[in-house]
Amino acid sequence: MKVIFPIENSTMMGGAQHSTLALIDAFRKRGHDVVTILPLKGGMHDELKLNKIQVGNGSRWRFSSKSLLGSIVDCMKVSMAIRRAIASPKDTILYANGIVAFLYSWLGSRFLGSPVRIVFHERGFACYPLLLLRLTKFIVNNKSAILITTSEGAAKKWIDVGVESSRIRVVYNGINPQAFLPKTKCESDQIVVGMVARFSRNKGHADFIQSAKLLLSTRKRCTFLIVGDVGVAEDDIKYKYEIYDMAHKLGISDHVIFVGGVTYSNMADSYEKMDIFVNPAPLEPFGRSIVEAMMCGLPVVATAAGGPLEIVKEGVTGFLVPPSDPGALMQKLTILVADESLRLDMGRRGRERGLALFNEENCVSQAVQVCLEPL
Repeated sequence: MKVIFPIENSTMMGGAQHSTLALIDAFRKRGHDVVTILPLKGGMHDELKLNKIQVGNGSRWRFSSKSLLGSIVDCMKVSMAIRRAIASPKDTILYANGIVAFLYSWLGSRFLGSPVRIVFHERGFACYPLLLLRLTKFIVNNKSAILITTSEGAAKKWIDVGVESSRIRVVYNGINPQAFLPKTKCESDQIVVGMVARFSRNKGHADFIQSAKLLLSTRKRCTFLIVGDVGVAEDDIKYKYEIYDMAHKLGISDHVIFVGGVTYSNMADSYEKMDIFVNPAPLEPFGRSIVEAMMCGLPVVATAAGGPLEIVKEGVTGFLVPPSDPGALMQKLTILVADESLRLDMGRRGRERGLALFNEENCVSQAVQVCLEPL
């Protein structure tokens, strides 16, 4: 079987990209021929080359409102690149990690005149325009594709849009438990509260900084760690410096450490420095960093929206708080800062939950089985 991966975002290495790499590796180990099609060079491109995975370049993936003609031309270029990669339709799987890549995959397969198995692994329902949602519903319901979501909550949203539930499979993103081990105990009078996310307005850095200010008004022995670099949007760099400026204006810059970008192979070292992990994103489609932190034995405070609702067990592995509520976040952090035994107990239970539900080997195997299902 030939498996073609049109990868929508190749300039960065986030959670979706790492999950895709794990799935590519699984297909290769099972003896399948893997080909990737990328729009641009970048972090994902470099990882694929490093792992000797065949890479073919398409064109830009995203539609441009400034140039409709340019968008149409790019659409045709990418669709034809996908078409050329398909040797035998009945022996090919198109695995699209992103809604634009999915739509281009479908269009490319239409040029063949015979069905190709398409799997759309969506990882960001909230950011999709209504037109793309409706087009996806049409394609999936006409039995031209299988839809994988990373949470039951996301699956429900697609059902609400009109996608038939029989066409949806829920597969969690998995984490390698051996790459993220519980932290070794270290004695320190400082409690380190950390978050891991690229700088983007939908990741909740501002809420994290504001809750830090509130917490430091009563708990001076806290340090706040922000791990991550800018994302891919033009506004991300501006947002990063807004967060720097916010910490300075609130008078807590001495308590906030901006680590910057960290390679995935060194990510576990960042969790090792933390005592408590926070995911303040107002709506996280899944929350891979939450699972990584749990695997490392950290208690978690996350927003009660999206993926975290299914990852964090309230009061057992951590706490859930309302989105965009720094005060509520501060209250839960105060409880954890004051109680070491609770931190350790939640961290232990988090690791157990991570192993049970989010073991990478099991999750990847589930995704492979879905990809091999007949349409």
